[in-house]
Amino acid sequence: MGPTSRRSRVAAPRRRCESRDHLVSRLRELRLHGFKTFAEPTRFVFDRGVNAVIGPNGSGKSNMADAVRWVLGEQSNRSLRTRRADDVIFAGSQQRKPTGLAEVVMTLDNADGWLPIDFAEVTIGRRAYRSGEPEYLVNGARVRLRDVVELLAAGQFGASSLVIVGQGTVDAALSLRPEERRQLFEEAAGVKNLQVRKNESLGRLVRAEENLTRVADLLGELRPQVRRLALQAEHQQEHDSLGRRARALVQEGHRRRERGLREALGDARRREAAALQAAETLRAELAAGEQAVAEAEARYWEAEQMARSAADAREVTREAVIRLESRGEALEARVREGESRLAAARHELASLRADDGEASELTREPSLDAALETASAAEGSWRAATDALAEVDAELMAAEEAMAEARAGDAERLAAEARRRETIVDLAAKRQRFEGELAAARAGRQEAAEAVELARADATRSAAAAAERAGALAVAASATDAARSHADEARMRATAMAERVAAAQAELDALVERAERSGAIGERLVASGWRSMIDVVRAPDAAWPAVEAVIGGELSEALLWRDADPGSATADASGTVRLLDGRRPPDAEERDRALAAVGARRTLAEWIGGDETPGIFARVAVAPDLGALLAGWRSLPAGWSAVTAEGDLADGRGLVALRGRADPAGGAAARQVARRRQVSEELVQLEPDYANAADAAAAAVAAAAAAERRRAALLRDAEAADTEAARLASQADGVGRDLERLDADVARLTASLAELGALESRGVAGDEPSAYEPDRGHEARELRVAEARMNREIAAASHRAARQAWQDARQRADELEGALVGARRGRADLLARRESLERVVGESEVALTSLGADRETLEGELAAAREGERTADSVRTDADQERERLRAELLTLERQQSGASGQLSELDRAYQAATLDVTRHDDALAGLAREREIALEALSWEAEPSGQDGEPLAARATLESPAVDPDLAAELATLDRDALDAELRRIRRLLGQIGSVNPFAVEEHREQAARLEDLSAQESDLRGAIDATRELIARLDGEINERFAIAFKAIGSAFDEFARLLFAGGSASLETVEDESGEGVAGIEIVVRPPGKRPQRLAMLSGGERALTGVALLFAMLSVNPVPFCILDEVDAALDEANIGRFAAALRKLSDTIDFVVITHNRATIEVADTIYGVTMTDAAVSRVVSLRFADLPVEANA
Repeated sequence: MGPTSRRSRVAAPRRRCESRDHLVSRLRELRLHGFKTFAEPTRFVFDRGVNAVIGPNGSGKSNMADAVRWVLGEQSNRSLRTRRADDVIFAGSQQRKPTGLAEVVMTLDNADGWLPIDFAEVTIGRRAYRSGEPEYLVNGARVRLRDVVELLAAGQFGASSLVIVGQGTVDAALSLRPEERRQLFEEAAGVKNLQVRKNESLGRLVRAEENLTRVADLLGELRPQVRRLALQAEHQQEHDSLGRRARALVQEGHRRRERGLREALGDARRREAAALQAAETLRAELAAGEQAVAEAEARYWEAEQMARSAADAREVTREAVIRLESRGEALEARVREGESRLAAARHELASLRADDGEASELTREPSLDAALETASAAEGSWRAATDALAEVDAELMAAEEAMAEARAGDAERLAAEARRRETIVDLAAKRQRFEGELAAARAGRQEAAEAVELARADATRSAAAAAERAGALAVAASATDAARSHADEARMRATAMAERVAAAQAELDALVERAERSGAIGERLVASGWRSMIDVVRAPDAAWPAVEAVIGGELSEALLWRDADPGSATADASGTVRLLDGRRPPDAEERDRALAAVGARRTLAEWIGGDETPGIFARVAVAPDLGALLAGWRSLPAGWSAVTAEGDLADGRGLVALRGRADPAGGAAARQVARRRQVSEELVQLEPDYANAADAAAAAVAAAAAAERRRAALLRDAEAADTEAARLASQADGVGRDLERLDADVARLTASLAELGALESRGVAGDEPSAYEPDRGHEARELRVAEARMNREIAAASHRAARQAWQDARQRADELEGALVGARRGRADLLARRESLERVVGESEVALTSLGADRETLEGELAAAREGERTADSVRTDADQERERLRAELLTLERQQSGASGQLSELDRAYQAATLDVTRHDDALAGLAREREIALEALSWEAEPSGQDGEPLAARATLESPAVDPDLAAELATLDRDALDAELRRIRRLLGQIGSVNPFAVEEHREQAARLEDLSAQESDLRGAIDATRELIARLDGEINERFAIAFKAIGSAFDEFARLLFAGGSASLETVEDESGEGVAGIEIVVRPPGKRPQRLAMLSGGERALTGVALLFAMLSVNPVPFCILDEVDAALDEANIGRFAAALRKLSDTIDFVVITHNRATIEVADTIYGVTMTDAAVSRVVSLRFADLPVEANA
């Protein structure tokens, strides 16, 4: 094809698009992601006209059509070309991983409102996950699949319509049978919605008729039940009135007894509360007393510790005083020595000062040498004497210091001896006191141990008795539970038997009532003495069909003849009755002939047996089967009939009645008679069983009450035993605590005595010799001091003699000093000695000053120590007094605690006695309540209706809120106890005479009457709904037929037109053919006449002619009933080049009204497209799309 032709073919459609640019395609956009081969997000934007999708085979073009079909709600895997639901998700390839989501979103233009939703643009989406959960979305909101289908159906749009036409769809439509093809035309005619409405209406009509049948059946059953329940309700109300009076009598009697018991219980509880309050108060006081005892004991031991501390402090201060006194004596001796030395030095200094005056005069003498030498020698002697005196003074001071130290040691030893002797006295006093306390504690402990043994033995015996009583109580409780369970079971059995009797009686009443509904004439005859045949005759169950066939009607309408006139009962009566005479039996010959005629072996009377069998049954032969009956019934003697066991009848009058075998054996009346007899027999058996069960239930209830009383008595004994055991255990614990306290005292005193023994072992006890011994070196030291003093006196005498000699020499020297030099030298020596003496005097004064300061300090310390000693003595005296006071206080508190414990025991016994009274009265009230419950329960099962849970209403009443009206209560209040008992016996006797009634009759009558009314209203509503539905179906049929006829004619005309276009001549037509049975709808046959050929059926067409015919039929349906858009998936694949151009022309013609998406390989089809999408497949097995809109290309680009 040349370039010019190509340009003309492309330019024409572009100009047509330009002429309708203001129009928008209803299918605006299609987005795919993860759907089949479209793994990547892909977007198709569609324009008005023809949109072509091209690409090589296997590139994924048809997957786009599957995506549209899928998003429209398609569920068939076959239509989607998948095996499983998750096959629509991209499965991956060697180069690309699989995705977990498939999503398709289709955007539709709704500007003209062709979809019933208030949006100008509608997006419909669908998602699928590999986990299996689907999602449907409309404009982004999650919806159900049903919502999507209904929305699209409202716009004549869906997955099953002509929106998507595949390659095999057209040929499949031609391959349908004529009657199947009609459904395709109905869909094209737009009557599918009407057909759906019709089918729904037919379904509703069938359901309504079924419901009407069920309602009618229910009404037939309910009406007689309501009448029967009305009679039973009246009977029940009379029965319940007596029951209420009996219950009121029981409640009034028990109320009076309960009032006295509650008053006694109130007194007992007040006594119990008073005793408990007093005991609690005393326990609180005991607890406070115990706390006070503990605190007093703690204070006593604290005072004991303080007394010991004070004694130790006094000993310390005493030792300090003795040490300070010894130091003072030594210091006084040293002061005296220092004063003596200072006086001697001062005297010598005065002498030197006098000598110094004389020496100053001698210096003026002319010759001093001889005198000075003499004086110098005398001075040397004096100095030597001075040094010797110093040595002797040092020895004397050392001896005096040793003597002072010895005296200080003696003082310290004397003080220690004094302390030891004082300690001995204290320890002796403590030992005496501790030994007395220990003896008392040991005696108390012995008594307490004996009391503990006794208390524990009593507690053990009491605990064993309590355990024994608890075991007996457990056995009694088990027996009580078993008795209660047995009573409950017996009561349940009695209730079940009562229900069975009531049900059987009700069923029998219903059967009797149903039998009595035969007509007033039968009731009148029975009332006047005529007997019903079903009440007299006892036929086998298998014989009732034959009996019913002989009678010719309901068995309840058959009465036995009696010698009386029945005509009087027919005057104003209704209904029919059959009277069976008692004629004499036939003779043997006649009987044998009749039996032989039908091959029978016995008559009906012989089969039934009995003395009162109607005579008519004696002239009825029982044939073995229907064949024998039909073969010989004409040979029966006059007045004879023949029957079969199945109910077939033939008599000599020429009447033969056959019974269908599909009916159940025996008629309804026979079954009712059998059921009546069965129920009557059951009642005969059930009534004694019920009486026995009631007696057993009463006996079981009485046994349960007796077991409960035994259990209550054992419970009281067990509680008393537990209380006594608890009291004895508490007493044993108290005695045990006293014993523990005495053990602690004994241990404490023993430890104290052990400490005293330890002190004695260290030599402190008074029976050992004194630890003080005088110092054996004291005399030696005294001798040494005396010798040192004597030596000092000798040295002092020598010193004085040397000093005197020196003084004399000096005096002579001074006298003889004549020369100036000698005199001056002597004077210088004198001055030096004077300076030395002055220095010694200064040092001695300083030493004395220091010793004076030390003496003053020592005197202060001694005064402080003596004051501390006096204070320690006072503190020790106070501590001893406080200890003795606290000990007396502790003993007083302990005596008070002992008395309070005795009072508490008395209060506990009073509380236990009050508790026993309360328990006894509670048990009496409980027994009274159980007695009342049993009495009311016995009355309830006989005389009171049950609630919804099956419990008798009377069982719910209590003495505090009795179900008694005020008038009855006022009447009962005037009766004494004997009158109450007499009235109760009378009521029970009347109730026994009345017997059992249906306890639910009133409620059931009310419910059944309401149900009857509701069902009657439902019947009326159903009849109205059925009539309305039938009218609607008739209207829909007319509208469907009318629309189909119009559409069928239009499709036929369009089919002929498109066939002429596609075949380039010829003709085509549609014909209706009737169903072979003549009952179904007419089918549609297609007749085509290709150019130059005769009209032919589809089976005679070639493949290409079938393809053109299918396309012509498709285009005809689309032209008559256009869809919003249409996707054609390679429908032109079977057309050759000669026909593809006509197909393209027809497609272009329809594109004026329908937007097409054409998946094709044909060039001619592609050339008429306004938009082209190219689909390719990448190496990763992923489809990709390239689009081209010819309307967007300039004309020059096509040149």
